[in-house]
Amino acid sequence: MKGQFNISFVTAGLPFGGSTIFLLHLAQGLQSLGISTRIHSFTRDNPLAAEFEAAGITVRTADETRLIFEDRLASLYGNIVEFNPNVVIANLGTDSFEMLRYLPAGVIRMAMIHEQGMHAFPPRY
Repeated sequence: MKGQFNISFVTAGLPFGGSTIFLLHLAQGLQSLGISTRIHSFTRDNPLAAEFEAAGITVRTADETRLIFEDRLASLYGNIVEFNPNVVIANLGTDSFEMLRYLPAGVIRMAMIHEQGMHAFPPRY
């Protein structure tokens, strides 16, 4: 693979379940290829925190119980800028798709959908 890639994943949340486990395994696989990854979540809860930590995957979360959406967006955006990704993948949810609007020019934006009902959201963003 030519060049260095940093990939940020943005997700509306990290609940216990399939999409979170998928992110864990995808980030692990990318890191095994030498690609740096980081996960950014709009919610604080992360029941698989120990698994992400054991895999060496940095997870940044925002506290939805203390911060309004715009403050969480700004906080996560700051974390993303610090990581300096050249690819950002929004994983489920309108919150994560909203982040794609604010990325600087040149950053590749992708939306990841895990269920049929989500197909209407990416075209809006």
